[in-house]
Amino acid sequence: MNILIAYASKSGTTETCVHILEQDFNGHAKLVDLTHNEPSLDAYDTVLIGGPIRYGKLHSSVKKFVKNHLKDLKQKEVGLFICCADVGNAEKYFQTNFPDELLEQATAIDCFGGEIRSHALGIFEKFITKLALKSYPADQQPTILKDNIHIFADRVEAT
Repeated sequence: MNILIAYASKSGTTETCVHILEQDFNGHAKLVDLTHNEPSLDAYDTVLIGGPIRYGKLHSSVKKFVKNHLKDLKQKEVGLFICCADVGNAEKYFQTNFPDELLEQATAIDCFGGEIRSHALGIFEKFITKLALKSYPADQQPTILKDNIHIFADRVEAT
C-alpha cells in the first residue's frame, strides 16, 4: 500500500499528529506539507488528508489541494482528519469543510484533538483563545487524542 499523508499545520499540532500517524504505517507513508508542496497523486493508492480547524475553517492549503485534486481523489482510498480543540463540533467541521462526495467515499474520518500552542498565536488569537479556554473544565483542556490517531490508522490499513 502506497500512502500519502497530505497535511497543513499552522502552530505545529497537526504536524505532531501526522508524525504519530506516520509511525503507525512503519515507514510506508510519505508526508507532504501542503503549505510548501502540492504533490502528484499518481504513485499513491491511499491518500490521507487533513489539517487544523481555526474558527470553524480548515487550513486553506488543504482546501485548495482537495479542490484541485478532487477528480483524482475519487479514484483513491481516502482518509480525512482534522485537528481542533473543539472535538464536540468535529462532525460539523467535516461537513462544512470537505466535499460531500469525499466524505461519503472516505474509509476513515476522525478528529485528532488539538493543543493550544500560544507561542504560535498572534495577539488577537491569544485573546480569543484565552476566552475560549475558560469554558473548558481544568481536567479537560485540549489535547492530542493519540488513540484516535491509532484507530484511524487501523481503519486505513483494514481497507
